[in-house]
Amino acid sequence: MSILTDMSFRYLSSEDQTVLRKIGSKLDALGYFPTSAFRVIAENRHFQMFVPEGRGGLGMDLVTAAEVIEEYSFIEGNLGWIVQIGAGGGLFSAYLSPETGRDFFSQPDQVVAGSDFVGGTAHSEKGGYRISGLWKYASGSMHASAFTGNVRIKDGPHAGEIRAFIVSSHQVDIHLTWKAMGMRATDSHEFVLEDVFVPEDHMFSLNRESLQILPTPIFQIPFLVFARAVFVPVLSGLALQYLELYQGMLRRKKFELDSDAYRVGKMMEQELSEVRRKFFETIRSIWRYAESGMVPEEISTDFSEFCVEMTSVCLRLTENCHRYTGMEGIRLDAPINITYRNIVTAAAHYLLSGDSL
Repeated sequence: MSILTDMSFRYLSSEDQTVLRKIGSKLDALGYFPTSAFRVIAENRHFQMFVPEGRGGLGMDLVTAAEVIEEYSFIEGNLGWIVQIGAGGGLFSAYLSPETGRDFFSQPDQVVAGSDFVGGTAHSEKGGYRISGLWKYASGSMHASAFTGNVRIKDGPHAGEIRAFIVSSHQVDIHLTWKAMGMRATDSHEFVLEDVFVPEDHMFSLNRESLQILPTPIFQIPFLVFARAVFVPVLSGLALQYLELYQGMLRRKKFELDSDAYRVGKMMEQELSEVRRKFFETIRSIWRYAESGMVPEEISTDFSEFCVEMTSVCLRLTENCHRYTGMEGIRLDAPINITYRNIVTAAAHYLLSGDSL
């Protein structure tokens, strides 16, 4: 059975798929993420996949969430990226007090944009900190209800420490700086805080000791393992979309079965099927370890290396096929060109490169 005919949608209704495909076909040209797409995601509560149930979320397991992200990405890569970034921020709710966590995360249309970059400084004040700084690449920034970032504390009892903060969207200034070759509708702009007071209970650290809830399996998974596990389904969904477009081109142009163009397409289908199978098999194993209370370090290391390898495989397979797409492949408005550019852009994320290991 073909990998594409075997690809079934389980988490998006046929009505939502139709709506999202229509929206998705326009995203690259729009260059921003429209409210209509945001509403579909919010109505499905997919921004709340990782928000613990005690904070008003779905508390979804990692395997199911990866499948959800891949479904969106198979329709259009910008959709998948916005879902995984928005949903991933839901983990932070467990590091905040119950009141603060519910304030920022309990509603389906509440979504966080942010950056793990240490882009600012915090000066200690009574009851909190005075923060200033600039943070780049905050995907989903135009619809975010809150923003997170990292700061270095300059004074007080925690001087020198790096901590994260969460603030409401009205407290930040957004600079429209996202001008990438692909994933053009992810609104991955930079944001600025200028002398903003942040209460102590809006500061947090992503370590086990800071959890404000009893740890569920998702919190047994090292954060970088979790991050790669939600980035990679965007890439696999995009690769599936590219393969579908490429096979459609082969049929339209009536390439012979013994042609090089057909051969590299078949190779992409076979190798993509294998790495995708291994990816989901591995995160199922990781989830079983997490349910038992601990993910062994060697499992985390092996998985991280595999994610980097899988990224390289997807890039190589796409490049091998793209050289046979002719003028269609170089036209900026052609779907196969858009998907190609989205793949290259998604694969450029630091956590999917060898230097991140």
